[in-house]
Amino acid sequence: MEEEKKKIILKHPVVIKQEDGSEQVYKEIFIGRIKNKHLKLLPKNFVESNGKIPPDKLSKVISVIADIPVEVADEIDLEDTFSIAEVMDSFFGQSQPTGNNTSGS
Repeated sequence: MEEEKKKIILKHPVVIKQEDGSEQVYKEIFIGRIKNKHLKLLPKNFVESNGKIPPDKLSKVISVIADIPVEVADEIDLEDTFSIAEVMDSFFGQSQPTGNNTSGS
């Protein structure tokens, strides 16, 4: 069974210069389902902070979940970052990282 991934087309492609002088262009990234190994990257207060990831941790989280180099994640435009965050939120919404199932009444 193939893992569910969501494709995000970057409105602002990332261009990374290679050692040989050529350029690699990232026009899209794929976000896979959040797994337990990804939870290690999240801040300890992730649930208490309503799923907010501090800006200084965001590139690392995106790079691991999208399986792209961190230097690419560092160069993603803020507008695209919001799109990526929405997709990640949709995956977190389907899973309960703490195992708690709290619903408000």
